[in-house]
Amino acid sequence: MTIMAQVQKLGSISRGAERERALKRPEYFSNHYFSMVQLTSHAQQIHDINALNPVSVLEIGIGNGFTSSFLRLAGHDITTADINDDLEPDYVAPLAELPGLMKGRQFDLVACCEVLEHMPWDEFENSISTMRQLSPRLYLTLPNYAKFFGFSGFLDIPRIRRLMNVGAYLPIPRKISPEHFWEVGTSRENSARAIKAILRRYYPRVRDYSYRLNRYHHAFVCESD
Repeated sequence: MTIMAQVQKLGSISRGAERERALKRPEYFSNHYFSMVQLTSHAQQIHDINALNPVSVLEIGIGNGFTSSFLRLAGHDITTADINDDLEPDYVAPLAELPGLMKGRQFDLVACCEVLEHMPWDEFENSISTMRQLSPRLYLTLPNYAKFFGFSGFLDIPRIRRLMNVGAYLPIPRKISPEHFWEVGTSRENSARAIKAILRRYYPRVRDYSYRLNRYHHAFVCESD
C-alpha cells in the first residue's frame, strides 16, 4: 500500500473541513506558534507577499491572523476568508463558494498558506481552478514531506551592504502530520514537480522554493500575466 493510500485510510476524524471549522481561536496561539522556526515562516510569508507588490490581497485561511494583520498595518488592502467563523475572517465560507460570494470581484493576489493539505488531494486541482477565478496571481505554500537536518542563517557582508541567507540541509524521512491528508512528496502525484505541472495549467509562470529558515514550508509563486 502506498503512503498516500495509508494516509487516506486513516479517516478524517482528526483532519479535514470539520476539524478546521471547529478549531477555536486559542488553538492558533499554542506554544508551537511561538517557536522561532514557526515565526520565521510568518516573517517570510509577509516578506514574500510584500515583495510581490500586490494592489489587493485575498488571504484564504486566516490562521492566527499574524500575516494579514501585519500587512494591513503596513497599508496593504487585505481581505480574509476562512471556514472557521471563530477566527473572524471577512468571509466565512468554503473555498469553492468564494467566487460566488465575491460576485465577480478580482484581487491582484491570492495568498493561500498551509491550507490545501487539510483537504483531500483529489480536491487540489479544483481548488487551484477556484483561486484562479479570483486572481491572476497566487502565492501558495504547502508542507514538505521531509524533515531537514542542517543549518541556516544570515551572512552579513558589510562592504556590499547585503544580508545573504545561507544554509545547507539533508532531507530525512518522517511521518506525515496527522492533521494533513497529504504533503509535498507523499507520493509521485503530489511531488513538487507534479504540483508545478498542475499549477501551470492555470498560471503560465510558476517558480517554487523551500523557506530557507524553515524548509518544512514550500512556496509556489504563480502568475498568469
